[in-house]
Amino acid sequence: MGSWVAVTVYMAIIYALSSISFDSQLFHTAQKIHMDWIIHVVEYSVFGFLLARAFGYSVPSRTGRRLLLAALVFGVLYAVSDEWHQRSVPNRDASVYDAIADTFGLALGAVIRLRMKGKPLHA
Repeated sequence: MGSWVAVTVYMAIIYALSSISFDSQLFHTAQKIHMDWIIHVVEYSVFGFLLARAFGYSVPSRTGRRLLLAALVFGVLYAVSDEWHQRSVPNRDASVYDAIADTFGLALGAVIRLRMKGKPLHA
């Protein structure tokens, strides 16, 4: 139960950060050099880790591959909804590239968690 609370709190943090309208030269420069992609990967790696942990506690008998898939499906749906939400925030936009970076981060975080728990991702 506590692992899903952590997921929910982290989703709220992502939503809150996505609601901030950035209009600074630093923000625009970071976007031009794609530094924001690194931020997306790091942010969603934590999310992927938390999701893999929550699904692992909820359904411990599942294979690593199924837990990874569950974390990715849930996480990607949230990432896409987050990009959609940013369309309505001034000085923010929705980006397929950000969603791709989010997906990479989700996979990275989930794989790290599953490896820590000894859940093989093959067969």
